[in-house]
Amino acid sequence: MFMDATQDLTRFLRRRPDLWPAGASGALRLRPAEEGSSGDVWIIEEDSGRGVGVLRRCEQRSAARRLLVAHGLARRVAPGAAERPLPCLVGHDLSWWRTRRAGGPVLVEEWIEGESFASVTVDERRGHAEAIAEALRLLHGVTLPAERAGEVKVSERLREMLAHRLDAFRDRPDLFTGDELEALERHTWSLMESTPEPCEATLTHTHLAADDIRLRPSGRVAFIDIGALQFGAPEVDLVDALHVLGLADGDPEPLLVPYLAGRPAEEQRRIRRRLPLFHLLRDLGKLRARLRERRGGGREQRILELRDRLRARVEGFPLHSVRGGP
Repeated sequence: MFMDATQDLTRFLRRRPDLWPAGASGALRLRPAEEGSSGDVWIIEEDSGRGVGVLRRCEQRSAARRLLVAHGLARRVAPGAAERPLPCLVGHDLSWWRTRRAGGPVLVEEWIEGESFASVTVDERRGHAEAIAEALRLLHGVTLPAERAGEVKVSERLREMLAHRLDAFRDRPDLFTGDELEALERHTWSLMESTPEPCEATLTHTHLAADDIRLRPSGRVAFIDIGALQFGAPEVDLVDALHVLGLADGDPEPLLVPYLAGRPAEEQRRIRRRLPLFHLLRDLGKLRARLRERRGGGREQRILELRDRLRARVEGFPLHSVRGGP
């Protein structure tokens, strides 16, 4: 089935030179991507095997439109830079009539030369913390215009996400006893109440993982798979980056120092104080996602590890009631 799709898309692409990346010849072929993708993704190669672009197919036009919007936002990030931290859009075709034989709307992105961060060892990754911090500074430097600042209610959205994720564990006594779940909820809401309000909503990747990062030959990094790009809390990306770098349970300064450089002292303190809540949010989300997966692939072991991380977070912090405060 996937091979048939590859052949159909190859024929479609060869008939559409308007979608070819700059400098590409007609001798193009497609190879299914193995990393950094959350959908149907193919690498566009020349016959020599050199990558020249990325083709993304969306079976639904609504998904294609969301990705198109994400690319519109991405254009605002470091527009004049020679090596931008997000991929550019080469071209697209959202017409179901023209793309029906290809299986759905098609978008073509630039090819970012470099190595996937997933293939870099944890010890080596830490040496690229400053490059990731630089890319995040550029990404988070895009904010909503002042007249639209009230459209994204970060704290309200965060409360909804926390409540939704906690609800997933109410009928799972195999994970948490009633007392453990009560302690987890009490700790979560206490942390929420004691966490400073965000400075402002920024453009965020929202699900940064090792295979979403490409290490360019220059040493800079780029973030791929940008379909979930949106305005929100920058701490979401910071916590993900700390996990990717292997710094989540250790010293976060290799990332935070270059990321926070030049910011007002009060803003630096606020971001640092918000990170524990977003570590908790990430753990809750990861555990909920694992519970929804099918069995296999080390799922059960990962569930237990995440459960134990949450237990440790609750035990490691004093528990306070929401009304009593810290």
